[in-house]
Amino acid sequence: MSSLEDEKMAREEPLVSIICAGKRPGKWGALCDSLKVQQVPFEIIMVGPHPPEGYVPPWFHYWYSQVKPHQAQVAAATFARGKLLCYFNDDWVIKGTDSLGKLVREWEACRDESAIVAPHMSGSHPYLSFTSGKQGPLLPFGDIFSRRKFLDRGGWDRRFIGIYASNDL
Repeated sequence: MSSLEDEKMAREEPLVSIICAGKRPGKWGALCDSLKVQQVPFEIIMVGPHPPEGYVPPWFHYWYSQVKPHQAQVAAATFARGKLLCYFNDDWVIKGTDSLGKLVREWEACRDESAIVAPHMSGSHPYLSFTSGKQGPLLPFGDIFSRRKFLDRGGWDRRFIGIYASNDL
């Protein structure tokens, strides 16, 4: 059942669209629960071969497709409404209430719409918290970047099947 907070978030124009290739619907509830406390308006666009299991909030959008993960992310980007894109794994659990906000502020500080900001990981998978102090290793996913610039470039090479797809940009 949808909460009033979920409904309010769904009505807000998202600043960040989280694009995911989804193949593990049993993990999506934990991902949604960890993200709903973020202080930046966002939406999740999940593209994959398996429909959601159980309740998903109204700011979670699912489209069926049987394509490779990076093709699914490009497809998700075409459905996105946010100014910025951030690609996640569908089994992530995010800690903290301002993880997306930190990434957005770093991107805005670049003052370049072509900028790509990669998060640093503190802690260990599956509990990720994005740090602004450049602590921990760079993650090979979770970059934040302009949706307009991404789509203007044609996304990344849809034949790409490994990590670090943003290096293609």
